[in-house]
Amino acid sequence: MAYKVLNLLSDGGVGGIENLCKCISDIRTEENCFCCLFEEGVIYEEIKKNGNAVSLASYGSKKITIKRIKKLIDVAKGYDIIVVHHSALAIQLYYSLLKRIFPNKKYILVGHSCFSVEDYYNYNSKMKNSVRAWLQKHVLKISDRVIFVSKAGEKSYREAFDLPATKCRVVYNGVVSQTEYRKPMQRVMSKDHIFQIVFIGRLERVKGVHLLIEAMKELQTKYPVQLEVVGYGNEEKNLQNMCTSFDVAEIVHFAGMQRDIGSYLKQADIFVYPSIWEEVFGISLVEAMSYGVPCVANRVGGIPEIIDENKNGVLTKEKSGHALADAIESLIQDYYAGKADEMAEYCYKTAQFFSIDHTVEGLESCYKELLSKK
Repeated sequence: MAYKVLNLLSDGGVGGIENLCKCISDIRTEENCFCCLFEEGVIYEEIKKNGNAVSLASYGSKKITIKRIKKLIDVAKGYDIIVVHHSALAIQLYYSLLKRIFPNKKYILVGHSCFSVEDYYNYNSKMKNSVRAWLQKHVLKISDRVIFVSKAGEKSYREAFDLPATKCRVVYNGVVSQTEYRKPMQRVMSKDHIFQIVFIGRLERVKGVHLLIEAMKELQTKYPVQLEVVGYGNEEKNLQNMCTSFDVAEIVHFAGMQRDIGSYLKQADIFVYPSIWEEVFGISLVEAMSYGVPCVANRVGGIPEIIDENKNGVLTKEKSGHALADAIESLIQDYYAGKADEMAEYCYKTAQFFSIDHTVEGLESCYKELLSKK
C-alpha cells in the first residue's frame, strides 16, 4: 500500500524527538517528509540531505502568519497522513487547521511525553493556558490515532482525557541497531579500575544532573570514579559551580553538545539518566545499552519499561543523590563480582527490542490500518 506521510515539527534542533525523526528519515525516505515550521537546526540539515525535509522558518518572524499557513497548505496537499510530533500551542493550531481544510486525510498525534497539568499549562498568561487546555482536548478529539512512545505515556493521557482504547496505540521509540561494537570480555573488574560514568542529555533542572553530582561526591570517597557529562543547556554553569563547591571538579568533565555519542559510550562502564520528571521514555538509555552499558535511572514515567532490574541496570528507590549513589554502587559491585559480560549481553538484547526497525514497523502498521478504513 503506497502512502505519503507529512511529519510536523516545531524545529529541527538537537533533541530526542528530532533524532527519532532523523532515524525514520534514514530508513523510510520516500514515504516521509519532515516539515520544520518555525526553526531549522542541526537535525533539519541532516534530514535535508535525504531530500525529504521542508522548512517554513523563513515565512515570517511570528509563529502564526498568513504566508506560513498558505505554504503549509500547499505542502500538505500531496500527503495522505499528517503526523504532529511537538505539542506546543502554535504547531497544534496548524495541525487543527489542516484537519479543517483537508478533512479526508488521516491525522495522528504522537504523545512524546507523559501528560501533567503542571507541564502542559505553564504559560504566564491565563488566556494562553485556557486556549492550550481547549486545544489539547480538540487535537485529541480530531486525531484518528494517538500514538504513545510508552505505556506510561498512554496511561497518563487516558486518565486525564478519558481517551478510548481504540484510538490509542503504543509504538516504542527506537535507536539504530549498533552491532559493530561489542564491549571486550571483562570477567572480574580489578579494584584499581577507574569507573567511567556517563550522562548524555540536556542540562536542565528536570534532568536531575545535580543529583548525579551529589552522588559523585559520595562515590568518590569509596571508589575510583569519573563522570563525563555530554550535553548543553541552561543549567551548565550552575552544575560546574556545584562541582567546584562539592570538590568533584577534577572527576567531572563537561563535554558540551556532541553528535558522535558512540565514542563516549564505548568508554563507559555505567550510564546514568537521573531525570526527576515523568519521562515518557529514555532513548539515551537504549542508546547506552546498544553499547553494552548497564544503566541507572530514577523510577519515573516510562523508564521502568526499559530497565529490567539487576539485569540491564538499576532503578533508584527515590529521587535523591544518595539513592543514585546506592544504585551506581550496586552496579560497581556487580562489576567486581564478574557480572559485566552477563549485563552487557542483556543490554544488547534490550537495545535490539527497542530498535528503530521495530519503531518503523509499528508506525507503518498504524498507517496501513488507518488507510484501510474508509
